[in-house]
Parts: sequence; C-alpha cells; structure tokens
Amino acid sequence: KSGSSGRVYLPPDWIGKRVKVIRVD
Repeated sequence: KSGSSGRVYLPPDWIGKRVKVIRVD
C-alpha cells in the first residue's frame, strides 16, 4: 500500500495493471 497515493496520478491503464498486481499479491 506504500506509495499508492503517489501513483494515483498515473494513467488508468497503469493503475489497472497495478490493481491486478496487488490482487495477485
């Protein structure tokens, strides 16, 4: 969860990938 706020400004495509990674984790 650390650094999540700093990545909110990234594009939706990137965020979607991040969410997938978090779910897999």
